[in-house]
Amino acid sequence: MTEARRNTLFLLFAALVVLSAPDLAAANLPGEVEQGITAYQDGLYTEALRSFRSVLTDSRLEDYQDDAYFWIGKTYLAQGDYDEATRHLEYFLSSFPESPLRPEGLYQKGRLLYLQRDFESAIQILYSFIQDYPRDVYIANAYFWIGESLYSTGHLDEAEEVFRFIDEKYPSSYKIEAARFRLQLIQFKHRENELVKLLKISHEEYLRAVEEFIQREKAYEQALSEYQKRLAVVLSEDFQEELDRLTARVKEQQITISELEEQNRLLRNQAGDTAPVGETSASRISPTDTDVIRELLDMKAEALELKEYYLGLIERSGQ
Repeated sequence: MTEARRNTLFLLFAALVVLSAPDLAAANLPGEVEQGITAYQDGLYTEALRSFRSVLTDSRLEDYQDDAYFWIGKTYLAQGDYDEATRHLEYFLSSFPESPLRPEGLYQKGRLLYLQRDFESAIQILYSFIQDYPRDVYIANAYFWIGESLYSTGHLDEAEEVFRFIDEKYPSSYKIEAARFRLQLIQFKHRENELVKLLKISHEEYLRAVEEFIQREKAYEQALSEYQKRLAVVLSEDFQEELDRLTARVKEQQITISELEEQNRLLRNQAGDTAPVGETSASRISPTDTDVIRELLDMKAEALELKEYYLGLIERSGQ
């Protein structure tokens, strides 16, 4: 392939990308290639493939096989048939290292790897393209797909640096608007991450507050239970003391009653010895003795009622 032809092809594809209005007639390419490129630009991929394949079967167009393989791979890429695109692009890159289409072929392979979600390989190929062809028209695009690969793998800070580099160094790039859009998305993503962190911190503080409340509630219930037990013991001791006092008082009253009954019995015996016929011993008990006995019996009843009351309190405090 002559140097003049390489220069002609380079200018042709630069015009296709930058100006989007290629002058195919001026490229001096075989009619089959021109027709294929025109069909490709019109989205008629089946027709484009037919034209490019006709180049491969025509021995007179042997010098243009690199064009055919390149455009077949690119057409499959546009169709979304990544396996066929990979097969033809890799064959093109390995078989035609001197082709003027090689820089774009390498770039398209990097883009194809990105579309296949092989982001690490895409970054390696695209950086290799940038190093080998730093003045190529696809340099800004290559940086863009590197940024997209970093963004897709969650490396937002690194992706932001790449997109900001495109914004500063290639303000007239075809990808400039897409790069600026990604920068805005990354800013939103940073804010979203900060909000998620704040929400996470607030949620953790809430959980800690709930846990502290539960612990305090348990401690309060334990303290209350212990206090109730101690109070029951104290009340029980107090009631027991009062009960003992009342019991002693009842015993004293019973002793007094017994003594008075004994005195009364002795008086009745003495009175029985001297009493006139028809007069009973009961009629000889004085009113004073009767009042004393009634008072003592009332006191005994009162003491017994108090004893029952305090026994009830002790029983309830122990429940």
